[in-house]
Amino acid sequence: MDRNVLIKMSCKKQKGFMSRIHMEMEKMNFWEEDIRVMPCGSNALDITILAQMQSECSCSTVKDIVEQLEKAFLNPPHHDMQHN
Repeated sequence: MDRNVLIKMSCKKQKGFMSRIHMEMEKMNFWEEDIRVMPCGSNALDITILAQMQSECSCSTVKDIVEQLEKAFLNPPHHDMQHN
């Protein structure tokens, strides 16, 4: 079974985004071979990730990978929110 994965995504620019990519890939047990980030206009990024699934990979299907990445990047944590 081929364990290589090519992930392409576009998203809004976010502070700390690259460290979050590394963290999410590590959570899913992916080894990053290459990451390319290109600006797309002034507010967006086009990201291409070449990774290899490790034997203990937590995502067994493409759907699992997409769901994990959507959860991480479409609903980012809001560290700047004030608590009342």
